[in-house]
Amino acid sequence: MRFTNRSRLPAHLVAILQKAWEKANENYVSSRQTGSKVISVTELISPPQKRALERAHAAALEMDVLDTVPALRGVSLHHILELAGKDAPEHIPEERLQTTIDTWTITGKSDLYTTGDGRLIDFKDSSVWAYVFGKKEWDAQLNVLRWIRVRNGGFVTSLEIDLFVGDWRRGEARRDEKYPPRVVVMPVEMWTMEATERYVLERLALHGADTPPPCSSEERWQKETKYAVKKRDAKRATKVCDEEIQATQLAATIPGAYVEKRPGESTRCLDYCLAAPYCKTWAADEWNPKNRQEDV
Repeated sequence: MRFTNRSRLPAHLVAILQKAWEKANENYVSSRQTGSKVISVTELISPPQKRALERAHAAALEMDVLDTVPALRGVSLHHILELAGKDAPEHIPEERLQTTIDTWTITGKSDLYTTGDGRLIDFKDSSVWAYVFGKKEWDAQLNVLRWIRVRNGGFVTSLEIDLFVGDWRRGEARRDEKYPPRVVVMPVEMWTMEATERYVLERLALHGADTPPPCSSEERWQKETKYAVKKRDAKRATKVCDEEIQATQLAATIPGAYVEKRPGESTRCLDYCLAAPYCKTWAADEWNPKNRQEDV
């Protein structure tokens, strides 16, 4: 891993952020086995192509020091919660378990397990966007962790995500009654053990392929191009349309209105995938800025 400093942060901040990220990464790697047929739950639910490219180009991957901040917030949150959990004897924090299936070893670490009532809890430090739209990966993560625990002789009665909303805004909470609180308790539907095992085997087949499949539009967090009808000097759009012709027709009925094109994007590739520079799928993506043709 190589770090960049595009924002030209002073040397002491660069050193702090880089060292803290490296330490967190070191602790993660040392807490689990490594090998070609060993995979963590986090890796299992991630796009196979992304994982393969990150492993193949591990030494050449680049990360800007500012991009370490969200990860460090999450690591700090988990560390504090782990310390708090140790004060309750019925709580088992940060426990890593593993199981073997189809020649693979799958490892997973749960944030908190309550021995009395069998609750499996995961802590997330994420955004309002994540709360509103949800993440299927979170459901899969909790269910696979439960599957591993049961295969180790444990029992789980419920799954739960405790979401700490990192970009929470007090003003938005006052204006919008549907706006989430700072911390949201999100129950997760529990799959059957059979359904979970089918999911695990399907993911292992994808990760074990000689050539992993390209990331799907869902895995790329793809957003389609939209067309916003806006009035002059208005901060918000009157309406956002999927088709340009719809937006154009509507704008024609509103004095002074115009259409603003909001180009689609593959958000994960653009901002959140370290392997993107080595990815043929991203290189050919119509929403890669290098491929985009601006309207004349």
